[in-house]
Amino acid sequence: MKKILRQNMLLGVASFIILCAPAYSGHVEPWIDSGDLFTLKINMTADQVIEQLGSPLYIEAVNDQDEQIITKNLYYNFRTKQYKHESPDKAVKGSESDMSWGRKTTVQFTFIEDQLVGWEEDKLTLNMAVKDNSKSLLKYFSLFLNIVLAVKVFSM
Repeated sequence: MKKILRQNMLLGVASFIILCAPAYSGHVEPWIDSGDLFTLKINMTADQVIEQLGSPLYIEAVNDQDEQIITKNLYYNFRTKQYKHESPDKAVKGSESDMSWGRKTTVQFTFIEDQLVGWEEDKLTLNMAVKDNSKSLLKYFSLFLNIVLAVKVFSM
């Protein structure tokens, strides 16, 4: 009886650890934020950028028609910080609890012949950037308008 109880307890603890492990595993994909961008300088090599920011999300390399100039793009997940206070002074002095994550997108770093020439937000991903507008009633008004129009069109 004692052995069965011990086995069940061990099975319960093992199950608990397995089920709770994903909550403590951290992010699967690496993220950079605006503070990381201040460490970069034009004409850095791709290896120096990877050393500063960590492994990129993915790498794209393209040769021109003569295969003379090689263009390489490194892509990183990027997110901005959004502070709960209105005043910039309070935001700068605020703690991590005063901050939440804002817009999430992808940043593309462009290298020509292994020299950093610039970076920008990936335009395709920028169009799909996530921003929480839960306080807006516009989405509910739009839904209501779509329902009214659909009923009107299909009732004719």
